[in-house]
Amino acid sequence: MYNMIRTVVKKYSRLYNLLRDIQIYQRRIRIKYFYKYTIKKDFYKNNGYKLNLDNPRSFNEKLQWLKYYYRDDIMEKCSDKVAARGIIADFVGEKYLVPLYGVYDSFEEIDFTKLPEQFVLKPSHSSGRVVICKDKKQFDMDDARNKFAVWLKENYYYQNGEWVYKNIVPHIVCEQLLGGEIIDYKFMCFHGEPYIMFTCTEREVALKVTFFDMDFNRLPFIRKYISSNKHIEKPQNWELMIELSRLLSKRFPFTR
Repeated sequence: MYNMIRTVVKKYSRLYNLLRDIQIYQRRIRIKYFYKYTIKKDFYKNNGYKLNLDNPRSFNEKLQWLKYYYRDDIMEKCSDKVAARGIIADFVGEKYLVPLYGVYDSFEEIDFTKLPEQFVLKPSHSSGRVVICKDKKQFDMDDARNKFAVWLKENYYYQNGEWVYKNIVPHIVCEQLLGGEIIDYKFMCFHGEPYIMFTCTEREVALKVTFFDMDFNRLPFIRKYISSNKHIEKPQNWELMIELSRLLSKRFPFTR
């Protein structure tokens, strides 16, 4: 019934926006006043078993324990796409950063005449939000403006209760668009030591997530998305990537 209502309401933008605003408000209330209950409810919905914060045993439970109990102020900076650049530069050097074209307080501040033909725009204070421009002549300015009008008002903390996002000041980050078929290599590090990693591939078709051990052998499990059936080459700078992962993660009990 709820999905049917959403389908009908979406045809009428004002009603759709009102429904969205009500959902956001309800979520804020749940996180603000019923935090523990809410993350337990979310956990059961997503994992199919009850969250035990007193004696966490599974990896997923321990992540929730860290989210609920663990605090380190640097984690807020690591979650801020502007501040994180300074941390990376300090730890491993600026040469590992994607070139930056600008940081803006609002969409209206962006002077598109000074940007190259290709670029990426993303909010500094959330995750999964991105606008990609592959050809400035074809760039849908109104669509991008409308997206950032919504995104810059968000407080991503209320999405999943991740406290690191709560106090980040929103900005728009403009970076170089990396060309070619990009493979993300994401290392899962425990107390400064990478134990497993996964790749994100085929984003433009259907995202594939494939796990490997530290000898680059495939591992037989998935995380939400299916594994790629394509051959994935061990990267040329594999040992350097492992060393950089160690340097960046050594302060934390767990980081990706």
